[in-house]
Amino acid sequence: MISIRREKTTDPAAIRRVLDGAFGRSLESAAVDGLRRRAAVVLSLVALRAETIIGHVMFSEARLDAQAAPAWLEDESAKPKAAAPTGAARPVTRPIRPAGRNEPDTQWLSLEEEFAREQREREMAEVAEAAAAAARAAARKSLLESTTRLRTITAGVTTAPKWVAIGPIGVLPNQQHHGIGTMLVESGLDHLARVSCEAVFALGTPGFFGLMGFVPTRRFGIAWELPVGAEKFQVRELKPQALAEVKGVIRLEPELRTLTKA
Repeated sequence: MISIRREKTTDPAAIRRVLDGAFGRSLESAAVDGLRRRAAVVLSLVALRAETIIGHVMFSEARLDAQAAPAWLEDESAKPKAAAPTGAARPVTRPIRPAGRNEPDTQWLSLEEEFAREQREREMAEVAEAAAAAARAAARKSLLESTTRLRTITAGVTTAPKWVAIGPIGVLPNQQHHGIGTMLVESGLDHLARVSCEAVFALGTPGFFGLMGFVPTRRFGIAWELPVGAEKFQVRELKPQALAEVKGVIRLEPELRTLTKA
């Protein structure tokens, strides 16, 4: 069984082992140590299996600079394409050779047929990805319901800053892909929602945080202080409409800024 609790004063060495093992380096654990030394930690949780710490997540304050103009990296697809050389003729067809055959005979597709084929392939890929995401969500939900880690974490924090950021988060390599990271994040969100936190920001994989209700901050007109792709900086509102009238740039603790530049 997995349990979640707040970090204790005896936990830092075990947390360091978890983070160093998860990331294969010591930058994350050094950032956590730095935040702890400066008393800049809002919430720090550990996941345990048989009383052994196997995962960790930390939350620290995120400050909104409403005067700064948000900016994001341009998507590759949005970049202007180079113009074709003058006089260059666009091919009307492309030969498709069956795999594993070297015969000179080829099957020719018109541009319309090729477009239709590529569209079908994209649709099939999207359906497969949606099915995989649904399967992952169902597995994590089942795991969440079968353990006790979402109980209220009552000790410690009684109030929290208005805006909070997740990170670092790590799970021992041999314990990964079992939903433990999700347990840690959901436990933290559950507690922060009870202590007046209004929104939690995360820089990371959309496929991971998206399953927990995080959405890109760009839709709110909010960016991170360093330029990243719009899909990578995400947020989850813990209070309805918390970001309805908010715009600007989110600034994190210096340890996390240094970490994300590495």
